[in-house]
Amino acid sequence: MQDQLPVISREQLAVIMFGTVFVFIGLAACAFAAVRRREEVRLFAWLGVWSAMYGTRLLAESPAVVGVLPQWIQFRVPFVWTVVVYLALPVATPAPEAE
Repeated sequence: MQDQLPVISREQLAVIMFGTVFVFIGLAACAFAAVRRREEVRLFAWLGVWSAMYGTRLLAESPAVVGVLPQWIQFRVPFVWTVVVYLALPVATPAPEAE
């Protein structure tokens, strides 16, 4: 039984924990922005999208997380990681307001 358990290092465990926290914070911020639906909460929507994307990138880096995903998702993980890396900068820098 001991031989079947995957070995997760402390670094992988930290990445998994931080990724999960970032995804949760991102979803909570997006939910808050959706409930309020005002112009002032646009910052929460952007923060939520960026945080969820960053958490997804962290989780996609972890071999332990990728290893437990179904096979049909595992081969899409590099594509998701690349998309998140390229979209993280535009999401983190929203367009200026039009006057």
